Amino acid sequence: MEWFAGHYLADARYATDWRVSPLRAASLAGLAPTIVTTAWFDPLRDEGAAYARALETAGVRVKHHEGAGLIHGYFGLGDASEVARAEAQRARADFKALLARGV
Repeated sequence: MEWFAGHYLADARYATDWRVSPLRAASLAGLAPTIVTTAWFDPLRDEGAAYARALETAGVRVKHHEGAGLIHGYFGLGDASEVARAEAQRARADFKALLARGV
């Protein structure tokens, strides 16, 4: 993960900025409804789940899809995995519904 962070951030000091890690924000209240997708086999899974819980605690409408049995990046694996395809389609449908409501 350090290797990835080194490629994601121009300077390691930015790692504490809430815009890099929203869990560090003073408040998440007032954010738009959110769809959070995680995968069981993903080093970011626990942070994603914590973010979904923090959003709920802040009163934000949130749906969390846990990606049972899937790996990070499963959205791109639809041709290889029916489970990945179905899970990605479910999240996309939720996002499309949010957009249709004009949220």
